[in-house]
Formats: sequence, C-alpha cells, structure tokens
Amino acid sequence: MRLLFGGVLYLALFFSFSSLGQHNLKLLNKTFVYDAIFISQQGDTITRETVELAFKSSLWKFDKNQQELFITYNTDTLGIKSFLHPSEKKRRKYEKFEAKRKEGKKGWENWTWLEKEEVTGYILNDSVFWMHPPRGNQYRYMQASGMPQVQLNNLFIGGKWTTKLTMLMGWEEFKGNVVSDYEVIKKVNFTSHNIEVENAWQIKVEHLHSNLGSYASLLVFDSEIYGFVKFHHKYYNGSQIIVSLKEVK
Repeated sequence: MRLLFGGVLYLALFFSFSSLGQHNLKLLNKTFVYDAIFISQQGDTITRETVELAFKSSLWKFDKNQQELFITYNTDTLGIKSFLHPSEKKRRKYEKFEAKRKEGKKGWENWTWLEKEEVTGYILNDSVFWMHPPRGNQYRYMQASGMPQVQLNNLFIGGKWTTKLTMLMGWEEFKGNVVSDYEVIKKVNFTSHNIEVENAWQIKVEHLHSNLGSYASLLVFDSEIYGFVKFHHKYYNGSQIIVSLKEVK
C-alpha cells in the first residue's frame, strides 16, 4: 500500500485490527515515560529530558488503519539552544523568526519552533507492532531510522525482517530511500529506575540510506508488557539519540 502524508511517502504492510487484544502487550490507556538524550556528532550531550508516549484506542484521523499515539515533549529548554537542526533551510527560517522575536516585533513575542506535543499513529495486532517514532524537535533525526516495528512471529534469536521508507518533500535533509534490516540477536535484562524486564529481545537494525550511507540502531523490546523499552540510534553524521523507558503511569 502506498500512503502519502505530511510529505512522507512510505511503503508498509498494514494488518487487520480483528485480532487486537489477543497479544500480551498492554499498552492502551497507559503513558510510557522515557528518558531521552541527544548526543552531538562531537560526542557532547546536548539535551537530557523526557518524552511521553500514550497509546489510545481511537483511530488516527489521517489513517483509519492506525490508532492514535499521543507524544509529549518535555524539552530541555537550556540544552536545546545548542542543537543544530539538520536542515539548513529550516535553520535559516528559524534564525529569521528568532531575530524578529528578539527585536520585539509585534506578534512574535511568544514564537518558538519547539513542538510540545503531537498526535500520530501506531499498529498493534498478533502479527506486528508498528509505530511512528517521536519526530519533533531534535528527534527529527528519528525519521531517518524508519518506522520502528517488530514482526512478532519473528521474535526468536536470528529472526529477521526488512522495511523500506521513502522520504520526499518536508524531509529535505533526509530525502531518499532508507532500507532497514532488523535482526534479533539475543535476550537481555533491562533495568531503568523502577522498570525491570527479564528476557527482553535485543534487536540490531542496519540502515542503508540512498544518499546518506549506512548507520545503525539497537533496540530492546519487551513482548510481554512494555513494548519498546530502549532505542539507541547512531546516525550517519555521528549524532546519537538514546531513549530508555523510566516509568509507566
């Protein structure tokens, strides 16, 4: 199925919701709070903050095959000042608007480029867990890592699957195709704050972008309760994003 939304053209397999509720994951009506850090290509930690994901039963208005995923950004407003946006076009635009605000131009006093929240979609059934990742603010880079997914029938050591994402207008800095090869490599224990998971699945992802080259991700996935408990993305330019589950409320 080919789907065009928000400047993103992607190919994905969508699955029926008829079996929803027969899997072990219990995500509905819970808010998953993650520690999130952004590391620059020079190795400096730019931001430390939290991101919240709330999985809803309501259908996403832009695609009725998906349910709604509410994302809240609790931005490190000090650290984000050192973040270099990957799009030169957007950097110039933001610098122009920021100059207007600083000059006291009428109507610009409360301007900010930062997103506080967004509503997007996810799919969860007996076959797959698929979701849009956080993509606001510095997490824009996560678009380049594709749409995280786990093919539940392939959750065994050595299990593999492949996805493809095509990015067009609206994602000019990532324009092109990225093919992501997933492989389940081992079982691990995950501990963070009060979250403890035994025998989670560690999944290695190799990304190959048609214009940006190769880079990688390491995911930790719990198929019993929490879903994704950790994302560690290393990008083509050396920057990194590490997101780890800390609380469920």
